[in-house]
Amino acid sequence: MKEEGFLNHAFRLIQDEKVEARWLIHQSSFNKSNDSEASPTQIACIAFAVAVHSKAKDSIYGPDEGLISQVLAAKTIGDLKTAINSIDVSGKE
Repeated sequence: MKEEGFLNHAFRLIQDEKVEARWLIHQSSFNKSNDSEASPTQIACIAFAVAVHSKAKDSIYGPDEGLISQVLAAKTIGDLKTAINSIDVSGKE
């Protein structure tokens, strides 16, 4: 399986409810102080979500590589929360 197919297959597993996003990263992993160290799993999951949300907001130019880089460089839960809060997921432009 090529890389793109690998990613699309992962999307389908979530879409078909064979894997819950909640299993990948649960809210309790963020119920810590903002200066708590971010885990590689937390960073990867948030980078993925930022890529999807920013691409959905700007289908021509997204995903937001700058914001994804910011997430990948995150050290703390607070860094991740800052990135999450910079994405408008309300569906409003």
